[in-house]
Amino acid sequence: MSALESLEWMLLIVGFAALHVSWHALLVDAFLSGAERWAPSAPPRARYALALGLYLLLPVLGLATALWMTTLPANPELLQSGVPGGSGSVPVSPAAAAAPWLGLCWLLGTAGGLAGLAADLIGGERLRRTGQPVDAMTATRARAQAQRLGLRREPVVRTSRLVREPSVCGLLRPTVLLPRLLSSTLVPAELDGLLAHELAHVRRRDLAARAIQRAISALLFFHPCARRISRRIDRERELSCDDLVTSTGMPRRTYARALARVAMTRDRAPLIGLGAGSGDVALRVRRLLAQNAETQARTTTGIRLHYILPVFALSLWGLATVALLPMSRGAVRTAPALQTRVLAELGGTFRVDATDPAGRFTLSVQDGRAVGASIEGSRIPPSRIRQRGSNVVLPAGPAGSSFTVRIVAGGIEWSARSPG
Repeated sequence: MSALESLEWMLLIVGFAALHVSWHALLVDAFLSGAERWAPSAPPRARYALALGLYLLLPVLGLATALWMTTLPANPELLQSGVPGGSGSVPVSPAAAAAPWLGLCWLLGTAGGLAGLAADLIGGERLRRTGQPVDAMTATRARAQAQRLGLRREPVVRTSRLVREPSVCGLLRPTVLLPRLLSSTLVPAELDGLLAHELAHVRRRDLAARAIQRAISALLFFHPCARRISRRIDRERELSCDDLVTSTGMPRRTYARALARVAMTRDRAPLIGLGAGSGDVALRVRRLLAQNAETQARTTTGIRLHYILPVFALSLWGLATVALLPMSRGAVRTAPALQTRVLAELGGTFRVDATDPAGRFTLSVQDGRAVGASIEGSRIPPSRIRQRGSNVVLPAGPAGSSFTVRIVAGGIEWSARSPG
């Protein structure tokens, strides 16, 4: 295969893989929406783990689909001995014709998303390095909150004039960044709550998880359901951190008041960092103030139902796979890129001397490519031989007419020409 044909084959596979990931994402989004409705009392950490796990599964399914496509068996229609009277071309399905263009759009969009992620990671690391040491009192409070949360390493806490809310950034070495003069606008208990929230992100390794999540979002940039899943993961992550903070004994009202105060003065979270005011702060505050023992008592039933629902989703997954994958296999079989790939794999060099009612012609083939031809002893210049997949178009006469020859295993076939 030529470089251009190899690129077309790759884009064809990528395009079909993106199409299959689309219905996978739709099913995951529908399942998570149903699970949230059917098990509203499930703890955020369980919903977060389920949503993130299914989100991580989407690119794996796309890769599996692409690998499955590359192992397609050879098209039986291309492996028959060629004789005059055979069909001159294989009709290309609309899906096979559009898939390479979809694959190209996917590659361009994904490249842009990954470039944006890399820029954010570099910016977050630069922001971490520009921070200044905090005062002794804030450092002492941060150490105390880290001990409550069970962090083994002493947290790195700095101040920065570039952030408007407490945030954590730095993928390799997470660092808590505090706005300057924050301690003068909050009571000590509120500062403790915000420090605990950022350190909860560090304990849960949320920065690494969010970077992976952003990478998957770049792969699925085209799908609105993927964006909904990503927003759901962000929300459950913040709620999980809130639960972790309050589990250490932090008063709910004090913590809720600190979140509300930060939300009123925040600008935006720094790049890839995670801020205390991230997500739907109003929802988080209402949940902190409304949470009670009755809600906690229903958690066990919610968890039990939450783990039964994936079985139902996997069943639907299996049915959709059985129905849709064979359809895409059939579409790929008609693609010229697959025909060229099959011919290249067959290999071999041969020359055919053919005769039909219109006269005699020859065709030389090398590894599936037409490298020479002649009609009635007159050599055809290579520039006038056009090949698309297994179909070779040869000029038939001085009037600009042509006819199509199809290369098959060890020979050719074409529609018999009428005497001219």
